[in-house]
Amino acid sequence: TGGSLTSALLPVGLYWAVNFVEGNFVSPNLLGRTMTINPFLIFLSLTFWLTAIIGGLIVSFAGSAITYLPAGVGGMPALRHLDVSRCQLRSLPPEIGLCASLQHLDASRNSISALPESVCDLRALETLNLMGNALVLLPDKIGRLAKLRRLGLKSNRLKALPESISCCASLEELYLTDNALRAWPRAGLPKSLVKLQASFNKIAAFPAEVALALPKLEFLRLASTRCAPWDALALVRRGALPSLAWVSVGSSPACAALPPPPSDLPAVPMDDEAALSNPAI
Repeated sequence: TGGSLTSALLPVGLYWAVNFVEGNFVSPNLLGRTMTINPFLIFLSLTFWLTAIIGGLIVSFAGSAITYLPAGVGGMPALRHLDVSRCQLRSLPPEIGLCASLQHLDASRNSISALPESVCDLRALETLNLMGNALVLLPDKIGRLAKLRRLGLKSNRLKALPESISCCASLEELYLTDNALRAWPRAGLPKSLVKLQASFNKIAAFPAEVALALPKLEFLRLASTRCAPWDALALVRRGALPSLAWVSVGSSPACAALPPPPSDLPAVPMDDEAALSNPAI
C-alpha cells in the first residue's frame, strides 16, 4: 500500500540525509579545525608517486624554512636533482646515499657542519654545491665520486682537502674561495681540472708538482693568498699548465716584489660569486 511504501522509504531517506550532512558539513569542519598536515611530507609523497611518470625526480625546497631532510629521502631512487639551498639545514641524512640516480645536489647557504660518509656513495653525482656552510672537513672517501664535475665549497671553514680528492677523475671545476686552507693535498689535485678558484685562503705555496699535474687547467685564481704563484707559473715555459688562459693573483701579499706576469698569461679577475650562482652549479 502507499502507506507501507512511505514507511519503508522513510528510514532510507533519513539515513541518506544524515550521511550527507555529516560527510559534507560536520566532519570537514571539525577535522579541518583539529588536524594539521605537514605540507613538506605531502609534497614528498606526491613527487614519489610521480616517479614513474616523469622518469626521474627534480625536487626543490630552495628558500624554505625546513630544518631537516627526513630519512625517507633515501626511498626516492629516481631522484635526479635536489635543491635544498637557502634553508635552515644543519645536516644531511645518511640515507641520502641511497639516492642512486642523484646527479645534482645543491645544499648551499645552510649551516651544515659535516657531511655524512654516505654522500660518497652517490656514484651518479655530477654537481655538488656546498657554498656558504660551516664545513671543516670533507669525507675521506670523496674520491669515490667518479662522475663529479663541479664542486662548490666557497665560504666554508675548510682547513684541508682529503687526499682522495685527486681520485675525482671527472672533476673540472673546483671552487675553494674563502676558506682556511693552508696547503694542497699531498696527492695533488684531479688532472681533469679546468677551473680552480682558491682565493682568500692561507695557502703558502703553489708547488711545481701541483702545477705539473694539471694539464687541462685553463682558469686559475689565487688572489689574497700567501703564495707566490709566479714561481710555479713560470713552469708554463717548460711545459707545465699548457692550457692556462686566465689567471688572477691580485692582492696576494707575496706578489708585491714579483715582476709582472708573462704577456701570454693576462691577469683576468674572475667572479667566484657569479660562477656559483649559475643554476648548473
